[in-house]
Amino acid sequence: MAVDSEKKILFKKYSTQFLRGMSERIRDSCSSSQLNEFLHERFSFFREAIRRSGMVRVIKHKKTQVSLTTKKHSSFVIVEIVSPDAPFIVVTVEELMRQLDLLILCKLHPIIGVELTEDKELEKIFLPQQDLEKYDHLYLEVETEAEDAILKHFETTIAGHMLAIQLVRNHHQYMLTKLESMIELIETITVVSSDTKDEWSKLCGWLKHDNYTVMGYIKFSLKDSESSGFINTIENSGRGIISPVYMEKTTNNLLNVLSTHLWKRRNTEFPFSLDRIQFKSPVLRFENMMMLCIRIPDEKLGILEHVFLGLLRSSSLHVKNIETPLIHQKMKFIFKNNNMLVDSYDYNEVVRIFSATPKIELFRSSRKELMDVCEKLLSINNPN
Repeated sequence: MAVDSEKKILFKKYSTQFLRGMSERIRDSCSSSQLNEFLHERFSFFREAIRRSGMVRVIKHKKTQVSLTTKKHSSFVIVEIVSPDAPFIVVTVEELMRQLDLLILCKLHPIIGVELTEDKELEKIFLPQQDLEKYDHLYLEVETEAEDAILKHFETTIAGHMLAIQLVRNHHQYMLTKLESMIELIETITVVSSDTKDEWSKLCGWLKHDNYTVMGYIKFSLKDSESSGFINTIENSGRGIISPVYMEKTTNNLLNVLSTHLWKRRNTEFPFSLDRIQFKSPVLRFENMMMLCIRIPDEKLGILEHVFLGLLRSSSLHVKNIETPLIHQKMKFIFKNNNMLVDSYDYNEVVRIFSATPKIELFRSSRKELMDVCEKLLSINNPN
């Protein structure tokens, strides 16, 4: 009886938190008995998922089950995810649904504070708090007539993205600390000028300051460029989406993409690289990621190549290009070589051209390439 009583108390508290994320319109569309049945189904899945530290399921909706969608006669499935709270869960799933050409009919996303026993059993449920353990419970009704085999594929795909999100979350602070450590380590480089080192150090600080979402980090040792073993991964150095856990549970060629990029740079002495790689992020926006490489001399291993993967954050777009590391140098190069006075017509046109160009392209393009683009566009506007 005590167990049943505790379960009822947990269910009541769970229901309170779940209903906080449900609109009054949706609640009013269900009878009390239907809502109770719906919440019991969610609570049962929530408890099972907690025991597994997170869970994904994609199942066909049965006619006997309560549904929240207004399209009562459409064929749809239930996509349900319970996961430790982390940034980007909802936006990643929404992006994935678009990629899979699936229409979301209904979406609920309560965040639920929990306290667990050592055996991963629910002990307490409460209003989520910033510094306490909490789980996301994402419930979707998605329109599709896909068969079971396809639904299983959807489930596996979603689970892979959820794993990526959790690894990015778990390793977030470590990767940021590594990025910040580059500021001091760059000073040990001897093959470039102090001004160049200073500019790339500023870039690392700028990226860390809410302008870059770091999703992966790994470290390579580089040997003689003519040797077959030129690039060697430092064991267990991978974090985020380059961690061994993610690599083992997903089938992708990310390490090959990174190695190919490093191989192309093997004969250059310039220790820095900022480029876009042909590998889409599994988190947030499914775009080709930005790859930052920094070569640091090491007494034991010779040269270490530190590699960071991620996406520029939307906040970075609000930073003026003339105030952004590396980019401002390229702008000043164009201004100086074309004798452009501040606030002159040509000066402002260059500013506008840079503003209309994605920041990643400004980072990865050389100053001469950008100057050619600006000169061509200016010549169109001024054919004389």
